[in-house]
Amino acid sequence: MASTTVDVLAVRYGSSYRWLLTLTAMIGNISLILSSTIVNVAIPNIMGAFGVGQDKAQWLSAGFLATMTVAMLLNAWMIAAIGKRNTYYVSMAVFVTGSVMAVVSTSFDMLVFARLLQGAGAGFIHPLALQVIYQIFPPDQRGRAVGFLGFGIVLALALGPAFGGILVDTFDWRAVFWLVLLFCGLGTIMAAIFMPPREHDIPKTNMDWSGLILVSIFMFTLLSALSNGSREGWGSDTIVTCFAVAAAALIGFIVWESVTAQPMLSLKLFANLRFASGGALSFVWGAGNFGLWYLIPLFVQIVMGFTPTKAGFLLMPAGLLLAFIFPLTGRISPRIPIIIGLVMMSYSCFLMAGADTNTAFWVFGWWLIVGRVGLGFVFSPLTTQGKRMNVRSRRFSACSRCPTRLPCAFP
Repeated sequence: MASTTVDVLAVRYGSSYRWLLTLTAMIGNISLILSSTIVNVAIPNIMGAFGVGQDKAQWLSAGFLATMTVAMLLNAWMIAAIGKRNTYYVSMAVFVTGSVMAVVSTSFDMLVFARLLQGAGAGFIHPLALQVIYQIFPPDQRGRAVGFLGFGIVLALALGPAFGGILVDTFDWRAVFWLVLLFCGLGTIMAAIFMPPREHDIPKTNMDWSGLILVSIFMFTLLSALSNGSREGWGSDTIVTCFAVAAAALIGFIVWESVTAQPMLSLKLFANLRFASGGALSFVWGAGNFGLWYLIPLFVQIVMGFTPTKAGFLLMPAGLLLAFIFPLTGRISPRIPIIIGLVMMSYSCFLMAGADTNTAFWVFGWWLIVGRVGLGFVFSPLTTQGKRMNVRSRRFSACSRCPTRLPCAFP
């Protein structure tokens, strides 16, 4: 095998290079995780500052996640075109631009646009960590690397709202966007040292721009309908039109991806029952995780009268426990922890549905712990099962049918 830039860097930095590169990718992911959750404790203050309701305020979270989802589909194309290091740079540049714009926002629309930019930068870099792990670690070490990555990300998920609450109470809501800039700067410096440049043996690929446009139209028209339906009426012309356009875009995307020669997302992957079920469970995990992480800070501040700091600390114990549960549940058969986790998530939501102004702080905290532990039981086995599927089909990451189109370092 010809020497690659990864091999050269591995020789330069020795046996620790794999972990330094993983840490570099993890710091980039910590930036996006902090940005996706830390702002939630500041939303009531933002609503007051700009005089908007919850129907508009939810775009600060939903818009971020939507653009992140769309941008993730560009990741493989960007890495093939400009390499991992430059992809990291572009991601951080877009993300920092959005963060600075959020700090200086003079209108709510400007703030939403800033969040969309942050989401785009986050989407470019989010898959990079797992791509790095699968390229530089042999199969028998990938589980440890994924556990290390997951621990750091979940720890940021736990501590982000607490730090955000302190910043909002000490300064104002704009301060939450300054915190992520520290991690962006550190990640960029580490990328310049440890992230490999573009490898010349990676073939350039054509981007399926038609598919990207169709899925973007679907995402944003659907979100517009769901966010504005309660205000304008679910049967209004505007909402019905948005739903119709979203349905047409989704059908068009499915048809186009089925017939185009180079699909952005190969629908044949969903013929694999394990992949399809894993995708469905990941959707449930994401809805439970990001949905509750958005709703709970709003509820406890608006209904229960918590301060942003108190709201952030309410979320912290459950998040810290999740950080320790994450690496443990991936070591056993995935079916049992996934079933247990889904039951725990459902029970936690059932308990929280009965919360009111008289619910004690620690009672609410225990309900959250039940749900967070359940999320840990679901997510970690899903990640580990994906690793096992990749190991059992090693040709998947080296052949032209791989959706990432990246060569594996250990074929």
